[in-house]
Amino acid sequence: MKPLTQSLSPALLSGSAGGSPLDLQGSDGRLEIQIPAGSLDFSEAQVVSSTIPNALVGPPSPQLTPIPVASPTPPFSWNVTQLYGLFPGAISVLGMYQIQVTDSQGRLVSGVRLQQPVNVLYRYQPDDLARLDLDPGTLWLT
Repeated sequence: MKPLTQSLSPALLSGSAGGSPLDLQGSDGRLEIQIPAGSLDFSEAQVVSSTIPNALVGPPSPQLTPIPVASPTPPFSWNVTQLYGLFPGAISVLGMYQIQVTDSQGRLVSGVRLQQPVNVLYRYQPDDLARLDLDPGTLWLT
C-alpha cells in the first residue's frame, strides 16, 4: 500500500451538523479506516519530541512515554503507512500498519483521544490465508 495522508477538516473535527465521516481507503484496497465526524478529541493533544534522550536509547518499547514539547498547530493530518505486507513466521501477519496524526508543520501529535469508535476494516483474499495456513475464524486485529 502506498502511504496515505489525509487532511482532517474542521467539520470532521468539530462534528458540526452536516459533517460527514472520513472514509480512507488504501491504494491496494485491503485497508479501510472510517472516522465518524466529531470522534477525534484534540483537547489534550501535544507535539512530541522526535528524539530520544541518551538515557533511553535501546530497543524500541511500547511503554516509552512521548516527551511533550509544544502545542500542535492545526490543520491536522491523518497518516497511514504499511510497515509489513504478508509475513509468514512464528506469528503470521496479513499486514502491519502505522497510524499517526501530524500538525500543519509535520510534527507528530500525541494525546488525541477517540470520542467514538473508529472502524478499521481489512479485506483479505482466500489465497492469502491459504499461503499462511490461517483459519479466518481465528484472526485478530491488534
